[in-house]
Parts: sequence; structure tokens; C-alpha cells
Amino acid sequence: MNFNRKIYFSKTDFFKAKEILKKKLKELSPLKKLEQEIIETEKSLGRITAEPVYSLKSVPPYTTSAMDGIAVRYEDTGFATPNKPVKLKIEEDFVFVNTGYPIPEKFNAVIMIENIRKISEKEVEIFAPIPFYGNMRSIGEDISEGEMIIPSYTKILPETMALLFAAGVNKIKVLKKTKVLIIPTGDEIVERDNPLTDNKIYETNTLFIKSYLEEWGFEVDVSPIIKDIVNDIEKEVDDNIEKYDAIFFSAGTSSGSKDFIPSLIEKKGKIYFHGVNYIPGKPFCFGEIAEKPVFCLPGYPGAAAGVLNEFIKEISSFFTLYNFSNEKIKAISAFKIFSKLGMREFIKIKTGKISNDYYFYPLKRGSSVLTPFIEKNGILEIEEDVEGINKGEKKDITLLIKKENIDNQIIFVGSNDFLISEIRDIMKKRDWIKDISIINVGSFGGLTAIKNRITHFSGIHLLDEKTGEYNTSFIEKYLEKDRYVRLPFLMRQQGFLVKKGEKRISKIEDLKQKRLSFINRQRGSGTRILFDYLLKQKKIKPDDIKGYDREVFTHLETGIIVKRGEADCGIGIMAVAKILGLDFIPIADEKYELLFLKDFSETDNYSLLLKILKSKELKQRAEKFGGYKILL
Repeated sequence: MNFNRKIYFSKTDFFKAKEILKKKLKELSPLKKLEQEIIETEKSLGRITAEPVYSLKSVPPYTTSAMDGIAVRYEDTGFATPNKPVKLKIEEDFVFVNTGYPIPEKFNAVIMIENIRKISEKEVEIFAPIPFYGNMRSIGEDISEGEMIIPSYTKILPETMALLFAAGVNKIKVLKKTKVLIIPTGDEIVERDNPLTDNKIYETNTLFIKSYLEEWGFEVDVSPIIKDIVNDIEKEVDDNIEKYDAIFFSAGTSSGSKDFIPSLIEKKGKIYFHGVNYIPGKPFCFGEIAEKPVFCLPGYPGAAAGVLNEFIKEISSFFTLYNFSNEKIKAISAFKIFSKLGMREFIKIKTGKISNDYYFYPLKRGSSVLTPFIEKNGILEIEEDVEGINKGEKKDITLLIKKENIDNQIIFVGSNDFLISEIRDIMKKRDWIKDISIINVGSFGGLTAIKNRITHFSGIHLLDEKTGEYNTSFIEKYLEKDRYVRLPFLMRQQGFLVKKGEKRISKIEDLKQKRLSFINRQRGSGTRILFDYLLKQKKIKPDDIKGYDREVFTHLETGIIVKRGEADCGIGIMAVAKILGLDFIPIADEKYELLFLKDFSETDNYSLLLKILKSKELKQRAEKFGGYKILL
């Protein structure tokens, strides 16, 4: 049997071999060839999502206390001072609550038990005001109904399973496991349960090969031992190549008279390298048969273990999304982070590379939320004697995924919109090595992020109250020319979100005239700017709006609070009303635009994003949400 001497045992450079492996496995796209199945969530650990998973209910599903104390109306606490405490009566003005207790609808804040004085069995005194929703876990604090929990091609972690259950997702569509076959070869080896005779040794390599592969997420079968007979080895391949996603040979890959496997691969498919300039593991061979990857591991156990850890572990992410790391890097804090003196804190973060620097972004903090465990790709440790981290400060970060995957993170810092998550999902389906880290900070926060170069791209919808035009004046005021790329993306319908059948509101004046309770968006958000603009047009003062100072950070949070009856209305996009089953009263069309760093616009990642933004698939998803018009 002949073979190409240029390929056979040519000792490919160590790093070149890794490049070849990654390039060819990306072309073969083993994950995209896997079938799908629906399984119970409790059996989904380590599996890979086949489609995006959306929350069926909010977590938590009702407002709860974050502290032991008393539930109150924040409006009743506004004049309390240490010198002039305010008295409250039980049941009428407050009720006692413990951590995790649901809050009765008429109350909207919690005062810690340490900050009250009990006057009698029925009265207490308080000594300071409490803000709206102070010391409370709001509905959907962890994740809101209708929100994407995880995108496609995402590995399910223990915390993911718990959050899925909490969000009402009891079954999930996943990819079937990558199934591989190990074929041990050799005349000198015998099965481990057989008697050992002269000049024979037990076959033991598959013990650790199988264990490693299973640890990295593969489903593994082991064939009976195949003797060093070419026809027998070929028959074993022919019988199994269609049944498995990859084949691993154990032994038979060196340059001896009975090392037939490389030439067999060349006969039936392609060899990409045979031999690596590396010890232990020099005879390692990689190729394909019938568009299935084939790996030939050396027969010596130390060499086989070396190849597994140096090569197979690293490329297993192409099959199973195995992506573990504990490497440390230096990264710059994108925001100021506060921390308590005397307490060591481990903050879950998102990390990404912008130009030549790594940046990190803190995720939600607190003992009650699981989403940070799912979204994190790094950990920041803050020591007991440190009060916080300044914006721009460089710190040690422990990575939880490979550095090369960190380099493929695209950072989005800006205004919240459902379609950003949909873009992320489409991108994961096209190239699962890449990901978008979504940091929602509002439109003005996004504009500032572009100015400070702490994001690759941002979404903004900032209304100029003087001109009635979106974004232009803010961009011209805060951004230097030729440092960014501006891309018109969406027209979105904004409007009042109200319960089904609510007839008391049809125009903004109704908020004042009918004293309807309102839930507002945070300062700096495009929705807040729009609301303030509309109030000024109608000469309505903020003090005339009941609940003007009650703030939330996303459209979904707004809709959830309205749906639960904790506010009569709020402002949000039409898609929220459709997801939550609310009525929608249009009040304005707004322009939502994307801003990209100029140097990012010259990268392959930008080209990929641009294709997705212009894709038919994204337009179809936008139509399902409703209230969108894509401008590209």
C-alpha cells in the first residue's frame, strides 16, 4: 500500500499541527452535523443547546424581600430623620417580612430590621427614607419572562439547569452527543478480561483515552481489539464510519512494518499530517474519511496521553464545546466597581479584547441570582482591604474559558434590545467559537462606551429634544470624527404598556389627569429621554406623574411590573407587549442605531456581524417580535 512520503512522518511543526487541526475541524463542522433531540431539563447537564431557550416565566415570579425587616410604602418614609422619626402602624403601614418572603402588593420597599425601633406590638419608628424597591428583589431580577436565557450552541452548566427549571423550562432541545469510536490495534495486546500469555500485554490505553474523552464531553464506544491485519482494520472502519462522528485509533501510527493506519486513511480519505515535531507523541496522525475526522494516537501510553492533553483536549471544543481554562491575564476595569471593606469578594465578569487590551465588565451581583454563573467567562477577586476597583484600573483576572475564545468575544455595551440577543444566537449558529457579551447600560452609557473605547459596538436611541432628531447631535457632541462607524439599524415602536382591557389611558395627559401609577426607565436611557421630551411637549411636570422616580433598566422589567399590577403603565417597545400579553398604545417611532469602533469595522468579526444584520433570518425574527422595521 503506497502513501505520500511528503506527508507521512514528516514531523509537522507543533504549532502548525494545531493550526491544521483547528482549520480542518472548522471546515468539517462536526457540531452542525449532529442530530437534535428533546430531553428533560434535569438530564441536560453538559449538553449543547440546539436552539435558543427563552424564559416561560420571570425569576423570581413575584417581588420578594432581600432582607429581614418590614415591608413599607416608600412614599411614607420620605420625611423620616433621626431627629424626627416616622411612626408606622402594623398591617396599615407595614408588615414584618423575612428574606425571600413575597411582598404584599400595596408595599414597595423593605427597611432592614436593624434600622427600625419597635414602640409597641403594633407600632414601629423609622429614621431614614427608603427608595422605591429598596432592599427588594424585583420580579424578573434574575431573568424576565420572554427573555433569552441561553443562545444556540451553548453548553448547559449546573446553574443553567436550575435557572431553566425556575424559568418554567422543563424540556429542552439539544444536540445529540458527539459519538466517537476508539479502535485499539496490535498483535501484542489482549483484552483485559482474558488470561495473559507469553509475549502479550493487556490493552490498557483505551481506559484513559475513553476517560479523558468522556470528561471532555464525548460519548465513547470501544471496539474489540483489531489485529495488525490491513483488511481487518479496513473492515472495522467501513463498518463504523457512518455510525460515529469521529474515530480514534490506538497504536498502528508509527513507521513500523505493521503500522498500516496512516496509509489506510490516505487510501480511503485524506491525511493532513503524520508526525509532529513533538515529544512525547511524535507519531500522531490526523486525517479524514468520509468527511469524518480520524485521529491516530501513538501506542506508547505516555505518548498517547501527551497527544490527548496537548492536542485533543484543545480541539474537543469543536465537538463538545469543552472550553475550560484557569489562565490568568491582566485586564482593565471598564467601570468603577464598589466592594465592602473587610470582605473578600469573587465577582463574576465578562472579559473581552478591544484592540490590544483586555477589558472586564461586572455582571449582576448578589446571592439570589444565577444568570451571572451562566454568562461569566472570568472571575475578579477583590481582597478584604480593597474598597473597590476604579474605572481604568488593571487587575488580575482568572479566565474560565480559553484565551483564544476570549479574543473572539464581541463586546456590546449599550441600550437594551431583543434583537441584539437574536444577533448573538444567529452568530453562534454560524460560528460557535465566537460570542457576543451583552452589557445593557442604556443609550447614553453606550455612547460613552464608544467614546472611551470600552466596547466594540453599541446601540443607541437618543432623542434631541430641540430638534426631534435621533442620535446625530449626541454623536457630534461626544464622539471624534473618523473614530466610529454609524449604522442605521431599526425603527422601533415605543408606546404605553398596559394590562389587557385597560381603557383609562390613551394619551400621555391621562397619566396626570387620572393619577395613574407609572414605572419609569433609568436616567440616560433613550426611553427615559423620550418620556421626558413628551412631558415637556405637554407641559407636564415630573412631580405630576405618580411613580416618576421609580426606575427599572429594561423594557421587559417595565412590562413585568405592569403585568403584575404594580404599576398601571410604563413605556416600552411593542415586542414586550406581544411577549407578555399586554395591550400596547403607540406613542412614537424611534430610530435605534448601531455605533462601531472604526478599527473594529476593519475586522472579520465586523464583516460577520454585517452579514447577520442584513440577513433574511434576522428580518424574520424581527417580524415575529413585532414593532420593528430593519433599515438595512
